[in-house]
Amino acid sequence: MDLEPVTFNDIVALRRAKVDELRVRAFSWGHEREAAAARAFRLREGSAETGYALASDTALLEFSVMPTWRGRANDTLAATVKSLGLREIRVRTDDGLACESALAYASRERWDARPAGPIYALETGVLRRPPRPEGSEVRALRAGEVEAASTILAQDSSIESELVGAEAIALAAREERLWGLLRAGELVGVALGVPLATHRYTAIRPAVVPAHRRSGLATYLVGEVSQALLLANRRLIAEAEVLDRGPRRIAEHLGLTLAAHHLRIRAL
Repeated sequence: MDLEPVTFNDIVALRRAKVDELRVRAFSWGHEREAAAARAFRLREGSAETGYALASDTALLEFSVMPTWRGRANDTLAATVKSLGLREIRVRTDDGLACESALAYASRERWDARPAGPIYALETGVLRRPPRPEGSEVRALRAGEVEAASTILAQDSSIESELVGAEAIALAAREERLWGLLRAGELVGVALGVPLATHRYTAIRPAVVPAHRRSGLATYLVGEVSQALLLANRRLIAEAEVLDRGPRRIAEHLGLTLAAHHLRIRAL
């Protein structure tokens, strides 16, 4: 098995075919950003192209083999990991063949496999919207409200810094994917819609000012924004770190389906 270095753009079609086989047919915003900066390889057996791999300096981020080579998947993944000197494999449980091969490698090499966070989704079905708290409303924010929205989003350290810059938030407002939560006329929360690359999925990044947290307002905000996205023919996706209970509670309260888990497999 040979690894042929290529550019990220050279494997776009292979990645799209892989995504179409996932239960939740999208990679997260953070994963896509990391993948674009990773090393890309075509997998080859002699002159035959058998699949592709994406890897950082230390971790295998994506792995796929073509249908006719699936019988060699375990050996191909093992050869990829060893050839690149990797010490970690990241995979999703809805990524069938890659997940099976990664777990087989972990068992054989005595690597540690642990869940790294759930993936929730809603493509069809009924959203369970919470009742509106008294004196509260959610509406799209206008260009003149971007600065106030930026201040609130900046208070939530869990939101990626690239998404909360002034230009990024202004763009979100222009594209009508920036919403505000008002209570008694005061802006106390903001939600940012983050469109993903495939199949109309959108993630939501909510932020509520500290004085109004733990009162159900974040769930109400995400519920109203989710309804607006569904009406716009978008699909919903929500992910969380394994110990981050807030996003998990919101997703479950709104009726999103637990569709898969991230796994992190590491050398001991």
